[in-house]
Amino acid sequence: MKTLLKTLLFAFLPYCSCTDSKDHHNYNPPENLDDTSPAGDFSQIINDQKNTDKQTIYIDTQFIISKIPFNIKIKSEYTHKINIPKKYVNIYKIEYYKANDYKYIIELKYRDKSNTISIDKSKFPSFTNIDLKKYGQLVYRKISLSNNKVNIKYSISIPLTDIGKPEEIAIDTIGNYTVVKAE
Repeated sequence: MKTLLKTLLFAFLPYCSCTDSKDHHNYNPPENLDDTSPAGDFSQIINDQKNTDKQTIYIDTQFIISKIPFNIKIKSEYTHKINIPKKYVNIYKIEYYKANDYKYIIELKYRDKSNTISIDKSKFPSFTNIDLKKYGQLVYRKISLSNNKVNIKYSISIPLTDIGKPEEIAIDTIGNYTVVKAE
């Protein structure tokens, strides 16, 4: 995390520290930066993303609604590779990056009724950014209970970038779900 903070600091410092806009165009980065310096070594960021891509999310939790258990199991499943183009990964000095995209299988059980639903990024029709549709990865973030519905927060984000959009679904006890405005 410290390396990431230093990397971001060095990457954005030239744009934040200028007091006169004409100086911004004359900024020269330090000559001693190389692939082993904190600003030049992106291998840890790429390795962290690769490790994230390999992980399977598995959540098994229970909420109580009207004194009755509402059981939820969430599991991520690999769907396909996403080829992140050079325009997004050029800073890492790579031509492209292959990331995994996922869908989430959600098993619900309330009273004696069970239901299973599948969520992938196509379930979020509100987002219109074409690059997020092509290169975005659906990532699980958080689960909570509100108004007797389970709210699951996701993000659709382009790996190795800060480009993304929060998304959220609300699921009732019988498995009906709606996309809600993410907070």
